[in-house]
Amino acid sequence: MNCPNCGYNFKIGNICPNCNMDTYLYKKTKNTSIKLYNKSLELVKISDLSGAEKLLEHSIAFDKYNIEARNLLGLVYFEKGKIGSALKQWIISSSIKKGDNPAIKYMDKVNKNARKMDKMNDAVHMYNQAILHIHQHNDDLAVIQLKKALGLSPKFIDAYNLLALCYINIKKYSLAKKCIDKALKIDKHNETSLRYMSEIEGFTRYSNKSKNKKNNEKRTDNLTYEEHNKKFSVIGKGEIIAFLTGAICIGAVILILLLPSMVDTREKEIEQLKAQLNTNSQNQTQNKNDIEQLQIENESLKEQIAKYENQALYQENLLKLSEAQSLYDSKDYTNAALKLFEVKTDYFSEDEKNTYNEIKENVYSKAAESFYNDGKVKFINNNYTEAQSSLENCLKFASGENFVDDALYYLGKISENASDFEKAKTYYNKIISEFTNSNQYKNAENSLKNISNSQ
Repeated sequence: MNCPNCGYNFKIGNICPNCNMDTYLYKKTKNTSIKLYNKSLELVKISDLSGAEKLLEHSIAFDKYNIEARNLLGLVYFEKGKIGSALKQWIISSSIKKGDNPAIKYMDKVNKNARKMDKMNDAVHMYNQAILHIHQHNDDLAVIQLKKALGLSPKFIDAYNLLALCYINIKKYSLAKKCIDKALKIDKHNETSLRYMSEIEGFTRYSNKSKNKKNNEKRTDNLTYEEHNKKFSVIGKGEIIAFLTGAICIGAVILILLLPSMVDTREKEIEQLKAQLNTNSQNQTQNKNDIEQLQIENESLKEQIAKYENQALYQENLLKLSEAQSLYDSKDYTNAALKLFEVKTDYFSEDEKNTYNEIKENVYSKAAESFYNDGKVKFINNNYTEAQSSLENCLKFASGENFVDDALYYLGKISENASDFEKAKTYYNKIISEFTNSNQYKNAENSLKNISNSQ
């Protein structure tokens, strides 16, 4: 093996002969990573993608340079319809090992099949739109978006699960079961799918019991008191407990769809209880307890809403990062910079932030120069509207380049030509205060004088 400290290759023992470093723990973590990778391979063969995903994530945690684990994790993500997560792993893998890396072939294959890539991106966009519709209580619109997403990306497991939740919310349990069946065909041990299936079956079972109970109501009406009491003494209590347990489980399943409305309901209940507290002194202690309990539950629901919204925001920004990477790889620096500018890194991991910063460092300066050259040409040709857009983008991505003062001067002239003198002054004053050695310094002073004389 190669020593992680000095790179010396040795085969016997744990102590490096070259630098005397003890490599025991290093070997242990690498071997653990390899074992997890091998186990994940077996799970992939039996279509247990969720189990393989967990093992591969642990494998990478032990050894972030395990190229095979990263590449396989990317394939698992891709198979589940998570194109952004797949590309992320392959990008990191290709940065670790440049040559003879399957990750490069995977990305090339995706890039060459642009239509399929567009479909998968559209599917993710529709999935995010469905989440917004659910927050707005438009379950029917969410169902439409999710059906379209699955039409474009038939292996998008998260979309199947979310569609099942929508069907549960509108009480179409047979359709929900079909969605879960399709998800389990792709990933037979998906925890979310299995949990939803269990709850759907439980709810259907209790629903059937409820129907049977209605059919038996006439017979129970004619029972004597002793018979009635005997019939419902033990079995009745058990059924009630089972039904309540099932109802609580189903409530947990559909909670994520009802969070916003539940928050509003809790707040209304709090206000009602406060009103009762002022008018009914006998129930004062109980009402106070109810208010405190509802306030605790309300805060918990708000936290869950924030967490769910943060997840959606994270996925959206991760997709934008992948698009920026693709544009950068194709040397479309201006569009890569514009796309990267939209990315928010608040919930990114360290690896994702490193990818973001690497693209930013390579793209922004090139994009700034490209926008400046384009804006300058259009300014010279008196195409001020398009020149202004390009020059403003130039300043957005520039950081101390030698053409920044020229861009400011051209923008000042464009604003002056449009009679927006205050904005023109801002550009000229920036040149005078920050670019004292600029060749545009004197021109900016003269332009300010002309504006003052004309007003």
